[in-house]
Amino acid sequence: MSVSLARRFFQLPDSLFSNRSKTLEHLVLSFVEFTPPRPGQPIVASVFSSLKLLVLTHCKLADATVDLCFRKCVLLEELVINMCEGLKNVNISGPNLRLISFRCLEDSDDGEFRSIRVDAPFVGNLVYSGDLTKFYLNNCPVLQILLLQGREEPMNEAYTVHVRELIDQIRHVNTMILNFAVVEFVAKEYYTRGIPFQTFQNLTHVFWYGPLKSPNAVYNLVAFLGDCPSLIEIAVDFREESGAVFCQCISEGHVADEYEEGESSQRNPYEGGNLEKLEIAEVRCFSGFNGEMLLVRLLLEKAVNLRKLRLFWRLGDLSVMHDNVLQDITKFGYPQQLSDTIQEEANSIIATILDFRKGSPRARIKFGQEWRIESWRRHFGD
Repeated sequence: MSVSLARRFFQLPDSLFSNRSKTLEHLVLSFVEFTPPRPGQPIVASVFSSLKLLVLTHCKLADATVDLCFRKCVLLEELVINMCEGLKNVNISGPNLRLISFRCLEDSDDGEFRSIRVDAPFVGNLVYSGDLTKFYLNNCPVLQILLLQGREEPMNEAYTVHVRELIDQIRHVNTMILNFAVVEFVAKEYYTRGIPFQTFQNLTHVFWYGPLKSPNAVYNLVAFLGDCPSLIEIAVDFREESGAVFCQCISEGHVADEYEEGESSQRNPYEGGNLEKLEIAEVRCFSGFNGEMLLVRLLLEKAVNLRKLRLFWRLGDLSVMHDNVLQDITKFGYPQQLSDTIQEEANSIIATILDFRKGSPRARIKFGQEWRIESWRRHFGD
């Protein structure tokens, strides 16, 4: 038997909508019911007139709340709405908005949410996590940095038309953090037909994260990267990789992940071009699974001007990253036999990678340096 507990939301004092808030510049709220005052209690004209940062996380909202914020917060520069209830049709607009982050509830909890529309002529950084068919952009000409986290959706005609239009609206961005959704769409609409994807001509930095469920998914990702001719730096994060973590796999006597069988594992006819300008590549939460090794091999082969390839091991709890699996195994109290096995397997993986053919004579491969996800998240206020 499962029990679902309703969230408890705290009520905001009516004084928040009074003259006391006219000098407020930063407002951060969590687990509150953020609604305008009750009827008969008017909102003063100057409320939130100085507000520049508004963060709403796990709150209960209404469309009218969002509309009120944009009517009153004329100086607002940064807006974060994460995992909030009660929204249906959200319209985000503002002449001074520079950063917008909107993360939907999970599919099972998003209720009657239908759409979010963004009209912000000066927004430079944008985060969206949710159903791509509910995301609409309008008048965002200077958008440069985009985090786009889609969900698994049926690729019917309506989905295809909408995502194609969305991609066309973001073609000018230079930095993208994305998961499987965009690459899977590109693979189906282009690569399965042997057609190159030439939309993201300005992309210089890409951070991709998610699982690689088949060899074809690896080829599609590398083809996507190869179709971005300005790309100079990439990071691939396997925290969501299916299968056990490195040390657990070792203890069970195998290091290979299981690929899907069937049509999805068949290699698409389009393989993409070389990564002509790529200089730096990182692979995070690396375990040496077959798909990860294939990705490393293809990157080394295709990146003809690569200078650095950094590989960071995964160990133990997925939320905790360590700089070197071989140095940290003693911290987790592994038996000596298991520690020796981990070291042998790691050394074997390292030797295999060092023996891969390199397209760039300058390429240097490094293991065991600490990485910080903040270097990518600093643009998004996360």
